[in-house]
This record gives sequence, structure tokens and C-alpha cells, in this order.
Amino acid sequence: MNYSRFMESTLHVEAFEQEQQALNCEVEIAFKLNSEPVVIHRIWHFDKEKNHLLEDDDLRILRSAEPVAPPAINVEDRDKWYSDYIARNFLPVDLANFFLFDGEQAQHYASLDMADQVKKGIKGLLGLTLLESLAEDLQTYASRERSHVSHPDEETLNNLANEIEELQKRIHTNEEQINKLDEEIADLNRDSDDLARKMEEDDQVSMTDIVDLTKEEESHRANAETATQGISDLLASEMALMLVGENLLNNTVDQLMREQKREEWEQGRVQGDEKFNEYHADLSNRLLALDPPVNKTLQKKILQAVKAAWQEIWRPLPEGAANSYLHKSLAGRVRNQATEKLQEIDREINQKLEGLVQKREVALKAAEEKKLERMKAQQRKPQAAKNEREAYNRIRDRIRSLQTEKQEAGRLQETLKSDISSKNSELQRLTSYIASDSIQRAKYAERISALIRKVVQETIPHQTKNIGDAMTEAWKSMSHMPDRIARINVTDACEVEMLDRHGEDIRSVDRSAGGEQIFTQALFWAVTHVSQHEFPFVVDTPLARLSHENRLGVIRQFTDHSGQVILLSTDTEVVGEVLDAIQDKIAISWRLDLHEYEKGIGHTTVTKL
Repeated sequence: MNYSRFMESTLHVEAFEQEQQALNCEVEIAFKLNSEPVVIHRIWHFDKEKNHLLEDDDLRILRSAEPVAPPAINVEDRDKWYSDYIARNFLPVDLANFFLFDGEQAQHYASLDMADQVKKGIKGLLGLTLLESLAEDLQTYASRERSHVSHPDEETLNNLANEIEELQKRIHTNEEQINKLDEEIADLNRDSDDLARKMEEDDQVSMTDIVDLTKEEESHRANAETATQGISDLLASEMALMLVGENLLNNTVDQLMREQKREEWEQGRVQGDEKFNEYHADLSNRLLALDPPVNKTLQKKILQAVKAAWQEIWRPLPEGAANSYLHKSLAGRVRNQATEKLQEIDREINQKLEGLVQKREVALKAAEEKKLERMKAQQRKPQAAKNEREAYNRIRDRIRSLQTEKQEAGRLQETLKSDISSKNSELQRLTSYIASDSIQRAKYAERISALIRKVVQETIPHQTKNIGDAMTEAWKSMSHMPDRIARINVTDACEVEMLDRHGEDIRSVDRSAGGEQIFTQALFWAVTHVSQHEFPFVVDTPLARLSHENRLGVIRQFTDHSGQVILLSTDTEVVGEVLDAIQDKIAISWRLDLHEYEKGIGHTTVTKL
């Protein structure tokens, strides 16, 4: 049910005259705020069909008889402006239910989440509602700022980020594998050295020679592997240009040199044209100064002939100059660098390749020679050392296998790092689109919004003890069994506990209807007491559904308030000994009498007592 439907459902249509064209209801509240008179006047309008005319409703606020109104500009929702004004100056919205409530509904309040009510009360006490509203407004502002900026597709960014994350995981896994290989190789080397020392002791043939030969062989093979890697790197970089063919390479160099010659010719012509224009203007002036002067027709022909002669000097293009540019992106120094690079490939790449191939062949040949020497030395060993030799060879073979595996893992690591660097560059390029001022403002607003929400969350626990102490005081005053609990505790999560003298929470095991009603009213009094607001404390039917034993305690506690207290009582509540208990606190009383003409229709008169 929206606001207008609610107002229509509460309108007492029968109390109005049937011929009245327009119906309206109005309420005026007058009170003092720090000795300043304040009046709030509200009018609701309805048509004869009982439809609420929301757009015709009127709200007026007078302070010291002067009207309070929103600015003429920048206010789209006047009702919200008035609502915010009242919340800031008179009573926060979240505190309203604690100052203005219906005693008959206390059981309904008791059935609600007590923690949620405590949170609302604390937020009202500390003004946190305004902070939360600010956080929401900042979030809305951030969303609006983001909507003004065109940015890459979110799915594309997410996919790219996921690919980078996957590459990082692979790099981490590969790095762990390399570390494990290093550890295993180190362990095997230690085993190899230990076995070599044992073989040296047991054999007449010095195992040291075999070890040295083996290490020399491995060193030569490592050199061969380094040369092989150098050949691969060369083929992947400069050598790739060699593979396009000598003719294409030479033609490209020739074309670049022709384009350079054309560029030099064009630059010379531009510089010459500047000087010619000065010469042409000077010649024109000199012709005019001749005596006798040259007529204009002849002067024009002379100047045209001179210009044609100058232009003819620059025809045709110099020999060897390009007719057009094929490589427009290359100019000046960049073209010279490209030409030198291509010529360098022609001169030096073959030498580099030949050097690497020769180095590899020499290393492999040396390794094979050392292998043969080792095998001959091993053949001289007695049969008794055969098992040790085989174990040693297996270890060395395993070490070589692991080193090869480590080299492959290392190359994979470099490839993965290259891939992740490329993808990071692409992600940075895409995200640069969202690094605009609007996005930065949006991010800043979101950070402040998150900070405000964190402040609100962390501030609430600071008032829970005050609420718990005030509820304990109220409960002990209201309840006819004050010793049943030792204290009421409010946790940081705003959960409310009734603790006995043993510290046990008995609220969940002893929940009578009357007890829960007292418990709820204790919360309401506690919030208003801790808030120290001077706003009137108004309770409708304050003692409804309470037992006789509890009524005296409740009425005494409700009237123990620093500000004004207004009790709207039936003729069976604040009477007799209950009225006598607070007689010294009563400033003024009225009686409301209903005069009914027929069922459902009548009027009420107010009489001062």
C-alpha cells in the first residue's frame, strides 16, 4: 500500500457533509525549541470520491512566526526537503518511533527483531542515518559519473584479467618445478660425489679422473646447448629477415635509399621555393622602378617566364630518386636507421650464425672425445666396481635429464613472462579508457562511501552499553519482579540479552507477553533517555494490556523524562492510584469527549481539567 492509498483508507468520510466538494484534514503542532516557538502545519486534500490529492497537500513550518521554505531552485522534492529539515532540526527520523508510539502496539513491537530496533535507535542517537544517506548519495553519484564514460566491454576486461591470472598461476607452478629440479639436482650431485669417493677408494684406477672427464664432458655439452640457444634466438630475431630472400632485402634497401634521395630533393625544393619567392617579389619591384617603366602586361609575362624557368629547373626528379613513397611511416633518421639495420643483417648475421654453428660443433666434438676417454677409463676398472660404476652412470644420466628438463622449464618461464607482459600492456591500454576524471571522481566517491559505511558500522557498538544500562534501569523500575534479572546487556551486534545473576540469558526461556511488553517499553524509554532530546515524549494508551502490578512502575518510568511527556490515556488507564502516583508531575490535563450523532458520525470536544 502506497502513501496515498493509506491516507484514503484512514479517511473518515462519513464525518463530512455529503455536499462538500472537496475534503481536507489538517493537523497543527505547536511547541518550543530552545525557547523558540515552532509551528508545523500539515493539510491533506481529498476529492469527493475519497481519492487522496497528493499534489495538493500542503506543509508549512513557522519559526518565531516566520515561514521556513526550501530555496526556489534546485529542489525537486519539496516534501523530502521538509522531511530532512525536520529530521535535522527537531527529531531524526529513526528516533521518531521511540518518542511517538502506541502502547497497545507494544506487543507488536516486541515481536519484531529487537536488534534491528536497537540499531535504528543508536543510528538516530548518533545521527548515523544522515551519514548513511550521504553514503548512498555518494554511491548514486559514482554510478552516474561512471555512466558518462564509454569504457571497454567488461567481459573483455574480465577475460583478459582471467588470462593474466592463469598465466601468473602457470609461472608460479613452473617456478616451483624449477626449484624442485634444483633441489633434486643438488641431491644427486651430492650422491654422485659420495659414490665417486667410494669408487676411488675401492678401485686402483683413480675415480677422480673419471669424475673430471665427466664434468668436462658436461661442460662441453652445456657450451653446445648455449650455442644452440643462440642459434634459436638468432633465427627468432634478425635471422627471420634473412629468410625473406636476398632479392627482397636488396630491393627494400634500394627503395629506402631512393625514398631518402627523394626526401632530400623535396627538402631542397622547399628551401629553394622560399628564396625564389623573395627573389620573385624583388624582381617585380625592380620592373616597376625601371625608367621608362615596363607596362603591366609585359611585367606579368616576364614574371611568369621567370617562374616557369624556376619550376623547370626542378624537373625531372633527380636520377635514383623514388617516384613515390612505399614506406611513409619511415622518414629522416628513422629511415636511415632502418636502412643501416638491413645492411647490417646482410653483413653480420651470416658471420654470427657461422660462429655459433662452429662453436656448437666444436663443443659437441670435445664432449664426445671426453666421453670416449671416460668410457675407456671405466673399462679398465675391475669387475668388483661394476655395480658402483653403473649406479654412478645412472645418477649422472639422471642429472643430465633433469638439467635438460630445467632448461626447458626455464625457456617456458621466459615465454610465459613475455606473454603476461604483453597481456598486461593490453590490459593497461584498455583500462586507460576508464582513467578519466569522471571515473576517478566515481572511484573517490565510492571510497568515501565505503569509509562512511565502515564508520557507521564501527560506531554503533560505542552506544550499546549506554542503551543496556538505561534499559536495566527502566526494567527494574517498570517490572513488578525487578530482581528476576541482574542486568540487560546489549551486544556489539545490538542483540539484547536479559542476564540473571549467574550471567545466563533468560530472555529466550521466559518470554511472557507482559514481560515482553515491559521489555519493549524499557527499550523505548532507554533510547529517548540516552538521546537527551527535548522533543516531547508522546505515548498513546501507555498502560494498555498491562497488569495492575506493572502499571505503577511503567507510569513512573515514563514520566521520568527531562522533556515534556504527553500521555493519551483511556478512562481506565491513568486513573485512581496510578494518577495519584504522578500527580505532582502533571502540568496540565484535558478530557476528550466524543459526541456521537449516529453510528460512526460525531465530533469530539476538548475540556481543560
